[in-house]
Amino acid sequence: MTSSLQGVEPPGAGRPRCSVGALATLREYGRLARLEGGGFAVVAIFGAFAAGGRAVEAPLVAGLFAVNLLFILGGCIHNDLVDAEVDQQLEKLKDRPLVKGTISRSQAAWATAVCFLGCCLLAWCLTPSPMVVGVLAASIVFALLYNKFSKRIFGADLFFAVSASLLCVYGGLTAAFDDGVFHTLGGTLWAIAAVILIDHFFFNSVEGGLKDFENDGHVGAPTIARYLFCVSGGGPLRLAPRAFFLALKAASVLLVFLPFFAFGCPFWTWQLAALGIASALTLFFTWQLLGIGTLDRMRIKRLTQMQEIACRSLVPLLLGRVAGVGWMSALILAPIAWFLMFNYMLHGKAFSNPKTV
Repeated sequence: MTSSLQGVEPPGAGRPRCSVGALATLREYGRLARLEGGGFAVVAIFGAFAAGGRAVEAPLVAGLFAVNLLFILGGCIHNDLVDAEVDQQLEKLKDRPLVKGTISRSQAAWATAVCFLGCCLLAWCLTPSPMVVGVLAASIVFALLYNKFSKRIFGADLFFAVSASLLCVYGGLTAAFDDGVFHTLGGTLWAIAAVILIDHFFFNSVEGGLKDFENDGHVGAPTIARYLFCVSGGGPLRLAPRAFFLALKAASVLLVFLPFFAFGCPFWTWQLAALGIASALTLFFTWQLLGIGTLDRMRIKRLTQMQEIACRSLVPLLLGRVAGVGWMSALILAPIAWFLMFNYMLHGKAFSNPKTV
């Protein structure tokens, strides 16, 4: 396993092995950074709407989106950088930029540093507070720990989940800091941070683990999915702690409703109805995914996509009356539109690509 900024590379490792034009190079960087997923850089925005404090207007939303986007891009580049040597052993991953050599490891290391430094500098411009930027830095550290140990330590998915939760808290602190004074953070922020912690843990350990089940098996990665799902002689796939993961998702759904009844979060009647429908769909597709009978990648992809669509709508629906219908709709629909557009631009397909299957 290689490090992102340390280690001696062989001669010529600092230069791409393939010569590509400027536009093609940008496209390769976009693929390396999983730019198609950048539209989901809304976790910090969730925190801002949940915390209160200064008015959450378009400039602050744009700034938090930019911070979150740089965070995601840097994390994705670093992930491929750390896994570069492992990825080279897998035929299915031969088209990744670092594997085929269109981008060198040294270029990827610099891109990682630029993204994370830019992320912190922009965060300081938004809120010049050591504590606020420190929370963001802690989120980055947990993301780096996940990338480093995801294929070495069982349960490293928890690093990923903690990183996302801290990013939500960072957004809340940014909104709560006004004229040099921190406003009190409400319980809604902590409830949403807990939802994000659970959902990201599930997403990475179960959905991501199933997606990479065969690849992780080839390199002996001790992932949660490899330990809990087992294939015997090409037979059916089974999940022993099915009830545990379903209980986690049920707890996440209950936490979404908690702010209405425990913290006085305002709501409309139709908002509760919409949340109820989205919650039911989330649990239904979760149950279907946990009960998958075979390692059918296409069925896993379909169930994952449906579960994610339902799940990712929960927090925006929770914040509907706080943020307004316009922002609520944007937080649900804009990430999907972003994905479809950039996925087509980078991979030639709107709905699937090698990174998201």
